[in-house]
Amino acid sequence: MEIFTRYNALWQRDRDEELKEFLSKDPRISEFEAKIKFYENLALDINSQQEFIPVGPLAIFTGIFLFLKKNLYQINI
Repeated sequence: MEIFTRYNALWQRDRDEELKEFLSKDPRISEFEAKIKFYENLALDINSQQEFIPVGPLAIFTGIFLFLKKNLYQINI
């Protein structure tokens, strides 16, 4: 189940609050680029996931990550 912890940023933080906090720090272009790169890398990682992850006698299907990736870039400013 550790594989899912790398995606915590997608569901444990409020997107609007995180964006508001980021913008309140008057970020430089390089900080915007770093943030964009973080989410691009996250999307690449999600795309590379197996269709399912075996966990003992069970299998966790990773289709939810495709949903998250689809919605990853929908940031309302």
